[in-house]
Amino acid sequence: MGKVVFFDLDGTIVDSTNTICSSAIRAIKALRANGHKTGVATGRSGFEMASFMKRYAVDLFDIVLYNNGAQCEYNGDVLFRKCADPTEIAAIIQIARKNGIEYGTGSAYDWRFSVDYHPAMEKVINGHFLEIPNRCDPDYHIGREIFQGVLFTDLDTALRLCEPVLQQCEIVQGIMIGGGISPHVDFWRRDLTKADGIREVLGLLGSTMEDCYAFGDGFNDIDMLKQAGMGVAMGNADPEVQKYADFVTKSIDEDGVEYALKHFGLI
Repeated sequence: MGKVVFFDLDGTIVDSTNTICSSAIRAIKALRANGHKTGVATGRSGFEMASFMKRYAVDLFDIVLYNNGAQCEYNGDVLFRKCADPTEIAAIIQIARKNGIEYGTGSAYDWRFSVDYHPAMEKVINGHFLEIPNRCDPDYHIGREIFQGVLFTDLDTALRLCEPVLQQCEIVQGIMIGGGISPHVDFWRRDLTKADGIREVLGLLGSTMEDCYAFGDGFNDIDMLKQAGMGVAMGNADPEVQKYADFVTKSIDEDGVEYALKHFGLI
């Protein structure tokens, strides 16, 4: 069996215009042609990934791991889904309501929000949230498996207001706030990372982290860069992220993915 290579999306193979770099497409196709398996490891939700895959309609990935490791599909089949604790989701939402913060929650492949429109929706994944019909349902989280949520506020405000409930969420299905860029903040399960999801899917495929390459540029990529057999940070990654990688390639605008795959002799 060849290697298994996982790619973060935004800032790794998808540029600031939400477009997959042509060199990355070329490189990933060559990678698969050489007998290696390819995967996405992203913080994007199932809804966002479905929209993304529909837009490009290109067969690039054997494995799709999203919601920071909470959901995984292999060749189109669901391997696992791990939702957040409904009591803790409700506690976060109660704080948001009390403080006048609008919010949204996402199930496996759909999202709903406390309002029909918020300016931040236009900035999240280039406005894909605005494409959701009937998107206002403030009670959407009740009785559903929720994997991720969003608070339409800045990180400092979210942490300050939510700290009391976060301190009570140190159980297996805890909630962690982070990953968002003002004016929105994401929240998801504390105990799951991309590395956890990768390790689980590799186990199901009869492989190990030693056979894995991981490419990323963001802070939510650090764990997989540290734990993969070969962690590759993009040249455009923050220096704090790069220091956890085994190898730092060129930036996304300099065809960094293709450069690294050639460097390692995978293509």
